[in-house]
Amino acid sequence: MTLFTHIAAFMDEDGIDARDHPRLDLDCTICGEYKLEMPPHASMFSPDDQDAYFQVEPFAVVPCGHIFGYHCLSKWAWEEITDSKPPTCPICRLKLVHPGCGHLVRIQPYNVRASRRSQLPGTIHEGGSLNDFCEQCEHEIFEEVLQEIQMAVYPHEPNGLYRDPRTDGADRTDQLRRDMAAYLQRLRRENTARMLRW
Repeated sequence: MTLFTHIAAFMDEDGIDARDHPRLDLDCTICGEYKLEMPPHASMFSPDDQDAYFQVEPFAVVPCGHIFGYHCLSKWAWEEITDSKPPTCPICRLKLVHPGCGHLVRIQPYNVRASRRSQLPGTIHEGGSLNDFCEQCEHEIFEEVLQEIQMAVYPHEPNGLYRDPRTDGADRTDQLRRDMAAYLQRLRRENTARMLRW
């Protein structure tokens, strides 16, 4: 099992009877030595076992859906970066960079005690996709678009959306709302007149 889809059903305990389903015993495919941490209800072993002859590490999922030990994958990516290469998935060689901005895909350990929804989007294997931009770049793009909208809506207000309530309180906001309504009404009349001329 090298794809997250193979083990996804075991991550959330809902609907799984721990007595009937198979227990998982997965190794990191990079080093072949570390066991991948699984939820207690799905694990063949306990990571707290003092007599264990193996070491357990959290796993990470890359956008293509392949799973590896988190520490091994981080080391793998770092070695490729130091060789001046973009890091890739060790199995399918998908580049672990966002195509739009070129920043690295964030590699993080998967928390087997938390819901998938809160930490992992759909992988490419499941029909998901690699985002064009990293979270930081998406935030910056959003801020730029917000500023453009602000300038279009409030062209004479340099800080249109970010007001100081001490100087720009409810009265000023109501006035801007009335100005905007009048502006939209004027646009509607102009468009209606233009359509009637056609």
